[in-house]
Amino acid sequence: MKIQKGLNEIDIRIVNSPEMFYEAMKVRHRVYIDDIKWLTEETLIDKWDDVCVHFIAYKQGEPVATRRLNEQPSGFEIEQYMVVSI
Repeated sequence: MKIQKGLNEIDIRIVNSPEMFYEAMKVRHRVYIDDIKWLTEETLIDKWDDVCVHFIAYKQGEPVATRRLNEQPSGFEIEQYMVVSI
């Protein structure tokens, strides 16, 4: 899905390959380890990553944001909101 915001076009995709998952984790690493220092290398990937649907946003072909959709008994939760400056 492509979204136009001003002059910026953002391409949002469902993560459907190991390569895309790696790109999503690079964004998560940059935000949660490098920038806000909230996670460690050991906690970057958790038990929910295997069961979530992951999304990644690209700007000019570069990964800039990621989220994941997690099904819970109460419904679906959108979690792990991360954005690299766009």
